Amino acid sequence: MRKRSFLEFTAPILSGILMGIPFQFPRLYFVNWISLIPLLLIIKTQTPKKAFRSGIISGGIFFGIILYWLIYPQIIFNLPIILAFITVILLCSLLAVFTGVFSVTTNYILNNYYSWSILLIPASWTALEYLRVLATFNNLPFGIIGYSQAYFTLLVQIADLIGGYGVTFLIILINILIYKLVLYFKIGNMLTKKEVIISFLILVIIVSYGIVKLNNSSLNQTKRGLKLGIMQPNIPQNIKWNENYRTEIINKYLNLTKKISVNKKIDFIIWPETAVPFTLNNSQLQQKKIFQKIDNLNISLLTGVLNQVNDAVYNQVLLIDHNLGIINKYNKTKLVPFGEYICYRDYLPKFITKLINNKTPGTKLNNFNYKGVKWGIPICSEILNPNLVSKLAVNNHFLVNMSNEAWFKDSNELTQLWQISIFRAVENRKTVIKVSNTGISGIINDHGEIIKQITPFKAKVFTYNLKVKENQTATFYNKYGDSFIYIIMIIIIGFLLKERLLTI
Repeated sequence: MRKRSFLEFTAPILSGILMGIPFQFPRLYFVNWISLIPLLLIIKTQTPKKAFRSGIISGGIFFGIILYWLIYPQIIFNLPIILAFITVILLCSLLAVFTGVFSVTTNYILNNYYSWSILLIPASWTALEYLRVLATFNNLPFGIIGYSQAYFTLLVQIADLIGGYGVTFLIILINILIYKLVLYFKIGNMLTKKEVIISFLILVIIVSYGIVKLNNSSLNQTKRGLKLGIMQPNIPQNIKWNENYRTEIINKYLNLTKKISVNKKIDFIIWPETAVPFTLNNSQLQQKKIFQKIDNLNISLLTGVLNQVNDAVYNQVLLIDHNLGIINKYNKTKLVPFGEYICYRDYLPKFITKLINNKTPGTKLNNFNYKGVKWGIPICSEILNPNLVSKLAVNNHFLVNMSNEAWFKDSNELTQLWQISIFRAVENRKTVIKVSNTGISGIINDHGEIIKQITPFKAKVFTYNLKVKENQTATFYNKYGDSFIYIIMIIIIGFLLKERLLTI
C-alpha cells in the first residue's frame, strides 16, 4: 500500500519532468516519446478524483519547467519578488487543470474504450492543448508537445500539412503505443493487430513524407537573392532604455555595423527589435545624431524602433535606404498583454498600471520589398501566432523575426522561441531569419534545418547569402491553418455520438 502511494506521487512528477526536458535541451526531443508513460501507468487504476490530482501534479511540474522565466520580466518591472512568484505559480496551476482533465478523460477511455485508446487519447490531449492556448487568447502557446520535436527534422516536415498540433497528436500516439507495448510484455493481450497496423501505417506515411520533402530541398532555387548583414548586439535589458547609456549603445550598433560592412557588398544590415534606444519623434536631438551616423555608413538598414505618432507609440520596423529614405515600414499588430499593454487597466492597482506604457497595435500587415525580393516581419512574440505568420508569409520569399529576449535572461524561453521559429519555417516553407538583441539569432531554412545559430548573450555578427525560390506555392497549412484540429474534434464528437446512439 505504501509502495502504491509512493508511485501515485512520483509517477506524475516523473512525467512532468520528462515532458519539460526537450524544451530545455532540444536535442533530447525523443524523451517526449515516453514522457506520458509514467502518468498513464498510474492513472489507469485510479479513481477519477485521484486521476485528476495526478494530472494536476504532472501539469504543474511541466508548466513550472517551461514557464518559470515569466518571473524575470516582472522583476525587471520592479514587482515584488513574492508577487512575481505567486503570479507564475497561479498561472501554472491554472494551466495544469487541462492536464488534470486529460488524466480524467484518459482514465475513462482506458477503462471503458481501451480498444479505441490508440486514437482517442492522442485526440484528447491535442484538443485540450488547443483549448489551453485559446484560453490564453493565443498569448501562451508554450509547451505544445509537437514543438519539442523541432530538432527532429525528418518528423517535422509533416508540419506543412498538420502544423504543431498535428505533430503533438503523433507524439502522444507514440506514447500510447509504447505504453501498450510495456503492458503487452508485462500482462499480455493489451495490444491488438488493428492498433499495430494503424500505428505502423501512420509512422510509415510520416517518415516517407519527410524523406520526400527533404530530397526536394534544391528544387526551384535561383541565383536571385540578397546578401544580408545580421547582428546580435547583446544589450542588457537593465541599461537598454537608460539615457546614460544611449551613446554607448548607439556606438555599439554602429561599430558592429562597420564590422559587417567592411570590404563586403551588403544589400542591407538587420538590427533587432527596438534597436534604437529612444522613442523616435520624442528625442529629436539624439534622433538626428544617430541618423547622421547611419547616413555616413552609406548602407541600407532594416531596424526595429519605437515610433511616436501623435499620442500613439508603435513597435515598428523600418527599412531605410542609404539616403535615409524610408522604403517600407510595419507596425506590430499583436501586442503582448502586460508587456506592451495592460488588460483591464482601469480595474488594476495604480502601482501596476504605472509600470507599463501602452503601445498602440498596428492595423494592417505590410510586406517589405528590396530589389524584387519580398519578405514579411513578425515582430518578436508575433512569431508565436501561426495564423498571423501564415498571413505575413503569403506571396513573400522569406520571413524575418526581430526580437529582444534580454527580458528572460538565460532561460529556456530562448530555446522555446527558437523551436517555434523552426515550425513557422516548415509550416510556410519559408526561410526564417531570426535577429535578436540577445537570445538565439540565426538562419532556419524552409525545411526547418538550422543553417546558422548564434549563442545567446554574445555580441556577434555574420553575413548570409539568401537565395530565393521562384514559383513558390502556398502550403496546405498556410492556406488552411490548424484544420487538423477540426478533424480531431470531428473524431471526438463522432465517437461520443456513436456511443450515445448505442445507449438509446
